[in-house]
Amino acid sequence: MPIASWFSTVEFGLALATVVVGSIAAGLAWRAHRDDVRLGHLRDLRQALIALMDLRERYATIAANDPHFVDRHAAINKSRSIYLAITATLVGSVERDLSVDDLIALGDENLTGERYDLALWAYELARKRARPDDVINTVRCLLSLADYFANAHLPGSSPDRAEALFRESVSVAETSSSAYGIYLAGFSYERWARATGNVPSGPHPARLQRAQELYRQSASADLTRNPAGPAAAALTRLAREHGAKSTTTS
Repeated sequence: MPIASWFSTVEFGLALATVVVGSIAAGLAWRAHRDDVRLGHLRDLRQALIALMDLRERYATIAANDPHFVDRHAAINKSRSIYLAITATLVGSVERDLSVDDLIALGDENLTGERYDLALWAYELARKRARPDDVINTVRCLLSLADYFANAHLPGSSPDRAEALFRESVSVAETSSSAYGIYLAGFSYERWARATGNVPSGPHPARLQRAQELYRQSASADLTRNPAGPAAAALTRLAREHGAKSTTTS
């Protein structure tokens, strides 16, 4: 092979290698940029959710006798509307990165903001993403969905589907023999009792009684005997609620 031809071949090879390496580098840089943008959107979405939760808490703490009650409520509602719009804009670009906690919070805030389609979508996706061995998050997802379908005022409500979801929540919670698993079963029964009871008469009595029984079992199984534990706190709350009702009806 003549020397000139050999050099041309080498130069062509080097040029081709440069193009290939440059293309790979550009592809990696584009992918890194895309990932940075997606993670930035995820961070912004989470910050919006935290702001929404904070605003909801502030809304609840405004005293009824506050002279600026109406103005404060209006300002908070405007801020919440903006943050809800942010979550709706960003959610599509970060859907695959959302955790179960993200999705439940997204559902809760959009439900409060009367954006029912997005709320239901978030709850259903959270249910799909909860791992089968993650009892706590699975129960949380099931109860969020059950509460939604049990509410006759929400679009797409379904008493039959709510009943099935409450039953599934109890069943999943009962797969754990830990004190907290027993508490979750009681909590599921309590939510079921309150969602499906007769409004004038209060929660469904048999289900509420079962919740109390499970709370007692959980408190007994709690080796720490923590008086501030969830089961003990639930029993105290129910006892106070029952006492308040007895006082009003006597």
